[in-house]
Amino acid sequence: MGLENRVLDIVDNLYGAALGEADWAGPLCALADFCGAENAALVRIDHATGSSSVVAPRADPGVIAAYNEQWSAEDPTVKATSTAPVGRITSLADTGRDRFRRSSFHNEFWSHSGLGAERLAVNLALSETGFASCVVQASARQDELDHRAERRFSLLVPHLIRAIAIQTRLQKLALENAVLTSLKDTRRNGLLVVDAGLRILFADQAAEALLANGAGLHLRGGRFALDDPRSQDLLLRGILACAGSYRDLAATRPVPWRRGDEAARLSVEVVPWSSVVASHDVAGARPVAILLIHDRQDQNHVPPAQGETEPPQQAVNASQRSRTRAELFAAITQDITANLGESDVSLSWLAKRHGVTPRRIRDLFYAENTSFTDYLLNARLDHAKELLTDPALANVNVATIALDCGFGDISWFHHTFRRRFGKTPTGMRKNPGHWDQ
Repeated sequence: MGLENRVLDIVDNLYGAALGEADWAGPLCALADFCGAENAALVRIDHATGSSSVVAPRADPGVIAAYNEQWSAEDPTVKATSTAPVGRITSLADTGRDRFRRSSFHNEFWSHSGLGAERLAVNLALSETGFASCVVQASARQDELDHRAERRFSLLVPHLIRAIAIQTRLQKLALENAVLTSLKDTRRNGLLVVDAGLRILFADQAAEALLANGAGLHLRGGRFALDDPRSQDLLLRGILACAGSYRDLAATRPVPWRRGDEAARLSVEVVPWSSVVASHDVAGARPVAILLIHDRQDQNHVPPAQGETEPPQQAVNASQRSRTRAELFAAITQDITANLGESDVSLSWLAKRHGVTPRRIRDLFYAENTSFTDYLLNARLDHAKELLTDPALANVNVATIALDCGFGDISWFHHTFRRRFGKTPTGMRKNPGHWDQ
């Protein structure tokens, strides 16, 4: 294959990964080979939360886990990368080779990684608190990258930047859809999604209007804040509870606040992100909580309680009450199967339909040595496999099938599908009977 065709093939696969039609492993490996490198990685680092994520298909998973959990904060190459403008390629020379090789990062960690020290990196996206970059790395056996590697890398950089921008936009749209679908029946006067630093990742129109009108809440240094100091402290406790660094469960109860001397009319309910939208990947900062703004003078609205209560008896007919445990479980699993394409299938959704508490449904699955979450995920994956291996659907793209099976996040679909079946969705479609090693 000629140089031009190789470039076009890699570019096509990059955009395929950005659109969710494949995972990033294939294009990253092809990019590394094209540049004469051992490995290529996508790296995202958020300084505000101290978090990082790395996709590196040819790196030891243990090395990647250790980098994310500990060593990213000590990586001396981060400064050179994070301060470079988008599109500018940096090398180990920008960090200083001697400085890098003397660092504890290199001597205690990277020298045992199986990869070389030489690298080329480029920023693909920049924000006030973090960056996304692509890094190509030399092998430990041949620890060098020449000018040819840099020239070839530069051919792909504009497409990498565009692909990451597309993926980020699609993930944000999927986040918006997932949140609004999950909470479509929840009465509120505004909704925001925030990370651990109270940075707003999404706000609906009502919340944006409240921020614009200065109704006792606003942005302070790019972060959501309440005017009242005591309410702000309670809000922070709620965010810490959602982030897992604070054990006071009561911290997530609705927080009232006032504007100046006015009576506290509005309240904000802090809802843990994972309890509403599970396993949803978002580029950059990770969601921690959903903030639901309520009007305390709305007598018709009762904020969701921390505990679970039985549904109104008038909503439960006699046949529902008389069902045995086995009959109830069968009815619930049949309901799940019939609604796999609906992204809002949840314990509370099923509880309302079957006239029981979410806790009872959860216990039914535990009695079967599984959980509701695992059962639903596996049912959706099995359905996706059926659709992917159906010859009549060969022209339907993978992203459409994922959405039809209830997956709002295409990246999560690829990850769980490969973990379950040992191959990518595209690989399953091409060769259903072969198990990837």
